[in-house]
Amino acid sequence: MKTIKIAAALAALTIGAAVAGASQATVYTLTLDGCTGGCGAAPYGTVTVTNDLTDAGSLDVFVQLAAGVQFNGAGNSNKHNSLAFDLVGDPSVTYKNLGAQPFASSGAMSDASPFGPFGYSLDYTGQNHNPTGVTTLSFEIYSATATALNPLVLGFTTYNNTPLYFAADVLSNGNTGNVAGTLTRATVPEPATWAMMLVGFGGLGAVLRAQRRRQGFAAA
Repeated sequence: MKTIKIAAALAALTIGAAVAGASQATVYTLTLDGCTGGCGAAPYGTVTVTNDLTDAGSLDVFVQLAAGVQFNGAGNSNKHNSLAFDLVGDPSVTYKNLGAQPFASSGAMSDASPFGPFGYSLDYTGQNHNPTGVTTLSFEIYSATATALNPLVLGFTTYNNTPLYFAADVLSNGNTGNVAGTLTRATVPEPATWAMMLVGFGGLGAVLRAQRRRQGFAAA
């Protein structure tokens, strides 16, 4: 009986650890074309936002532009930022883990024409402001003021009754301009989290089967 209790406790701890360490990834797709002359067929890329449930003040962002699409850095920085987005409550944030990537905060609200204003943006800062061939961007949005009761959450800008979570200034189909992203995949736990939870539930199942066998022997 003691062995069964220990096994049950270990299984419960495994599930608890999975939940406590869980991270959730939400995918947004850049589908709306705001390019002068048109940027060709959508989609133009994806933006994956990973929320670490143990850190209310952190969002990891990864932008992957589609084949034939790249960041454009030669536009008007007030209208065409490399990447623009919103956050609920307009908290003060810093950007981490940019590393050697030539992007930095624009320090100003982005209009992201023709989609409207966004509160936060990053601009390309490389040589001649011309990011030839740059197709990815990854960074962490961090807020020191966020709490479990007031976490860092993406906001959106409404355009033609559609919520837009991101806008990116790109070069595609020989034209440049902003493309915008909508929510296309609901939040899902990361594979490692699923694996830990499955192990935990499997352990609980084994414990329940062992208890039933013990009860069966006792009744006999």
